[in-house]
Amino acid sequence: MTDAELLNQHRNGSDSAFADLVRRHLAWVYGLARRRLGDAHLAEDVAQAVFVLLHRKSPRFAADRAMVSWLYKTACYASDSAARGERRRQHRESKVAMSRPEAAAPQEPAEWQQLAPLLDELIGRLPRCDREAILLRYYRDLSFAEVAEQIGGTADAARKRVERGIEKLRQLAAERGGTVSAASLAAGLAAFVRIPPPPGLVATATVVATAPAGSAIAASTAAIVKGAITMMASTKLTIFAGVTVACVVLGGALCGTVWMLADGQSDSINAQTPATAPTTVPMSVAKVDNIDLPFINDPDVIGDWKSVDFVREKSEFNPNRQNWKGQLFLEGLTFLENGKMPQPWMTWTKGVVIHHGDKTASHYEIQEMDGQHYLFFEWKNGDVILRGQKPSYYVMRRSEATTQAEPAANSPPSPAPAESAPFSGLRWHGEVPEVLVDGTWYELVAIDDLRVNQIISFQKSSRDAAWQKHFGEDLVDVLSRMHHPTGDTVQLQVRTLNADRTVTTLQNVPMTEENRHALMNFPASDQTSLFQAIRWQDAIPQVQINGTWYELVSVEREPAGRLVDSAKSAYGDDWQNQFQTNLMDVLKRKSDQPLYWADLQLRTLDNNERVMLTIRMPEKN
Repeated sequence: MTDAELLNQHRNGSDSAFADLVRRHLAWVYGLARRRLGDAHLAEDVAQAVFVLLHRKSPRFAADRAMVSWLYKTACYASDSAARGERRRQHRESKVAMSRPEAAAPQEPAEWQQLAPLLDELIGRLPRCDREAILLRYYRDLSFAEVAEQIGGTADAARKRVERGIEKLRQLAAERGGTVSAASLAAGLAAFVRIPPPPGLVATATVVATAPAGSAIAASTAAIVKGAITMMASTKLTIFAGVTVACVVLGGALCGTVWMLADGQSDSINAQTPATAPTTVPMSVAKVDNIDLPFINDPDVIGDWKSVDFVREKSEFNPNRQNWKGQLFLEGLTFLENGKMPQPWMTWTKGVVIHHGDKTASHYEIQEMDGQHYLFFEWKNGDVILRGQKPSYYVMRRSEATTQAEPAANSPPSPAPAESAPFSGLRWHGEVPEVLVDGTWYELVAIDDLRVNQIISFQKSSRDAAWQKHFGEDLVDVLSRMHHPTGDTVQLQVRTLNADRTVTTLQNVPMTEENRHALMNFPASDQTSLFQAIRWQDAIPQVQINGTWYELVSVEREPAGRLVDSAKSAYGDDWQNQFQTNLMDVLKRKSDQPLYWADLQLRTLDNNERVMLTIRMPEKN
């Protein structure tokens, strides 16, 4: 199915079609931003901003070549917007904010490292026909036959056009002092233009982009969106709705200050939150709180709290009448023991919730009314942080799951055995788990009322590098520590893996020790290879995983071509037979710690699509 057809399906209400578009284009959009910015985390924000713009604008394209060109230009604008914002941030900050480790990028030759920062700018200077051919071939990762379908003519003609484009690109690079051959340039484009995005970014970008009008996105992403819109407008490109400022939590995760996209608004900056009238006060430098607070325990707050109202003043709240009539964007908060929260960037101490990213300390207070306990949570949105206005409050009630209920006439459900699981197989697509239930594979969305992304966030904040392994094998322990103890059955919300991608609920799924035992041996413990089988197309490895054949692109960000060269050097004429042995040796040398899982980048053999898989490392080597 073409990109244009998928986008048309999305206009008709299919979010799964939009997710497919994100999956197709994210690697090169993210790669472009990484090259232009040199910052993995800014690149994530840029990638999300690009797909927000695609969703909101929803332009109509006559062919895929027009869409990839539009995405390329939009990614350049968004990257430039992010760079400007970063320069302003660095100018006004005297100290570096909390640093996060950068995701490792593929190892690149020196000549490519010299060219990479200029690459996308130089491609923008090519004639449109040459630029489109290179974008389709290397960014979109199409075969020459597929490129020919887009630009017209034969596969051989498409190949020649791409070669001409590469030669022109080489000449432009030479004018800027770059010394690279056409062959090296083509090889670099094929190997390094598409950078595998961080696990989970496909899902995050899709959710952020397809949020309903009036929803919100994180401040960093929305600032990039706003800057890109301004740049697009200045070059007389058609743009979509304006931007208004708001604060919201997307997907249940507190994001602090955010920018809200709203249809039908002007380009001026307006502040708007629940129960707060719009204002046109200009933005100022964001206020930050003292977040260096000692931990003081508060047993009364531990557990889940669900939002029930939003008020300007605490005194406005009436348990018998809801004050706020609109949607409550902040679904609630979960307080874990020892000051932890499911979101790793958030902590709490008695009376205060600390957001380390936005540097805010929001106060909370618990009050008892009509026999119920309510938590009043100080909502520090743009009006508060940027304009010094008084905060409003979310009102939350303790979730029934963590409330002490009166003894029921019938017995409570039996607790799940400590070593049990509701599924017998587990595999990963990035950070998206797929589970095997009664012989059928599904994408796992939620367990009981707990979303999978909450479980993963909690795991990553409290486990070691083997968190994916513990997700399945120690699920009972994980859920208990999140104050979601399970009974002997659970409810699984899942998404089918067929073309419909239907979300359904599996009721009363048993938690069994047999399932956990199957997980412990999935795949079989006597496996000695990452793959079920391997075969060769010239010097290109094709591997079989879960019964499907793929072309191997990279393992743990190590390009397959480099692994092949290493095997040839180590084993001579016997390199193909010893390829897997050499592969395991390379992976062992790459990490000081044992590798439990390996990230594979693959290419399907039928439609040339890139696929990311995370699979268990062999236990015997």
